[in-house]
Amino acid sequence: MTVLLPLAAATALVGWFVPLLGISLLVFLAADVALGFAASPRRAGAGAGV
Repeated sequence: MTVLLPLAAATALVGWFVPLLGISLLVFLAADVALGFAASPRRAGAGAGV
């Protein structure tokens, strides 16, 4: 969380000054967060059977 907030702020700043680059950064950040949420239940259940 301590890395995510400054990263989001930097993305917003870049998006304000360079909109096309900012849009792609925002899409990448959203995809990264979504994939992180999707992978977290699989990691939690992976060690249960061992």
